[in-house]
Amino acid sequence: MAFRILWVENDAMLAIDEALRGEGYILDHAYFLSEAEDYLKKNVYDVVIVDVLMAIEPEDIAAGYTAVATLRGNEAGLAFYRRHREDFEKMRAGLLVYSVLGNEPDIKKKFMDTGLPEKNFLYKVSEANVNYLFQHIERILRLMGKKHG
Repeated sequence: MAFRILWVENDAMLAIDEALRGEGYILDHAYFLSEAEDYLKKNVYDVVIVDVLMAIEPEDIAAGYTAVATLRGNEAGLAFYRRHREDFEKMRAGLLVYSVLGNEPDIKKKFMDTGLPEKNFLYKVSEANVNYLFQHIERILRLMGKKHG
């Protein structure tokens, strides 16, 4: 069984996309919050991976994301998670949150205050440490009673 992942990240990290697909995952990579909204309307996901920091584009503003609600994009991932937390729970999607800048304690606490377990907030995810991401995806799938491969 192939598991479906939604990755919400405005940077093109083609090596990670390729690695995830190479491991047999079905991957939808949303480069904008509004694009992630569209994917969520059409698909059910096993894992959702969200970057904390994302630029807010005009399409995102049209979808209801504001500079104030996202702290000028610094908490875009948090705004997306707050909006869709119940959707993730309904589809039994495990959530992983990360920041390419590092593991900022204040942002991490805000996610944890919404109920996200601390271990679901990841340190830097990059093309250089894709195995780190794979380990966490596998952990989330196991917690949900799913097994990859």
